[in-house]
Amino acid sequence: MRYDEMTQSVLEHVGGEVNVASVVHCATRLRFRLNDESKADTAALEATAGVIAVVTSGGQLQVVVGNDVPQAYAELGKIMNLGGDQGAGARAVAGAC
Repeated sequence: MRYDEMTQSVLEHVGGEVNVASVVHCATRLRFRLNDESKADTAALEATAGVIAVVTSGGQLQVVVGNDVPQAYAELGKIMNLGGDQGAGARAVAGAC
C-alpha cells in the first residue's frame, strides 16, 4: 500500500488542509473534524485505494483504512501540520476511539 498516495488523495477529498480543523485516529479510522463539511467529496474518498469506507458520525468524517491506520496517519503527518504551532494547520491527537 502506498500510504503517501492514499493520504494525499484523502486530504484533497476532505477539502484540503485548510478545511481540516482537526484529525485524530483510532484503531481503524482517520477521524476528521472539518471546517466546512460540504467541501468533502465522500464518493471520491470511497473510491480512493486503501479506503475501506467513509462514515459521518458525531460531527466527524471518519475514513476507515483498517489496522494500518498508524502508517496512514504517519504519512498524513508528513504533509500536514499535525500538532505544530504554525497557525492554520490541523491539530491532531492519536489515541483510543
